[in-house]
Amino acid sequence: MNKILCIIALLLLNISLLSCSTANQEPVFQVTPSELFTGDSLKFKSFIENAGAVKVQYRGEKESIRLLAEVWVNGELKEIHPQMGGFLTKETKDGLRAWNGEAIISIDKSENDEGYSQYTTKSVFYEESGQVSYGYTFNADEVHTAFGDIPLHQEQSVSPEEGEVAIWGLQATNLKTLHTMDFSPEQLKLTDWAVIFKLAATEADALDGEQ
Repeated sequence: MNKILCIIALLLLNISLLSCSTANQEPVFQVTPSELFTGDSLKFKSFIENAGAVKVQYRGEKESIRLLAEVWVNGELKEIHPQMGGFLTKETKDGLRAWNGEAIISIDKSENDEGYSQYTTKSVFYEESGQVSYGYTFNADEVHTAFGDIPLHQEQSVSPEEGEVAIWGLQATNLKTLHTMDFSPEQLKLTDWAVIFKLAATEADALDGEQ
């Protein structure tokens, strides 16, 4: 009887290991909210008030993970900045490519030469082997009196080859109130001005000239 139980246990263990091995080889493009300021690092929060971060897990065929941004004005999508930076994926033993790290974005508000609101963005792609940072500036055609971030609240998964996934954003207004916001087009239609950052898988040539 004990011998039979041992054989059954071994069979179940092998099935479990096979299942885990298969799952680890499947394509995936997943982002998970990450808290920037915890523990001792909480003391730095007042120096970087508007910032967000996500953990990224990618396995697929594309050569890089890039950052793009959508600019919404009066509830309509006005501009897409498709090449704002990224990180090259690495080839794996099974022929796919992978990148596991964090994408971090921060924004500082100031005024441009016309006296309108200006938002200077810094994005960082970080993994164990190193990091790459990029800067970008967005100019609004008005003076904003209030602004606030649009965070990612829960884990999101999209197609590793075709999908784009929103990871963080900022909304601003020249009015006195801001709406509670998410990344859905229905909610973004309520914004006065907003910039939404997304990650997408792409080929390496999309990053040429950005660094």
